[in-house]
Amino acid sequence: MAEPEPVSGQSISLQAARLTNEINQMLNQREVEPDRLLPLILECAAEKYKTCRIRESDHVTLRLLTLFQEHTEDKELDRELFEQTVKQVILQSDGSLRLRLVNDKVV
Repeated sequence: MAEPEPVSGQSISLQAARLTNEINQMLNQREVEPDRLLPLILECAAEKYKTCRIRESDHVTLRLLTLFQEHTEDKELDRELFEQTVKQVILQSDGSLRLRLVNDKVV
């Protein structure tokens, strides 16, 4: 549960692809018009950002993985590790416990 989710191949929108093509065409011209080029670059960056798959939970998951790897030899519960990694303790109706980690995964 502390492993990051696999990232599938990044895809960009048709609009981002069109803008990228338009930017490349403008850059291949003898004279580049910065007043026309800069807005296209910013619009293209915004389009690409919309499809960005980086999530905060990925960073948190990697931090969890590092913390757990540092404690693989522990024989007793490390209270500090528990408090750093567990967001919520969930008591099930059958009496068992589940833990919601700080990356929102439940174990």
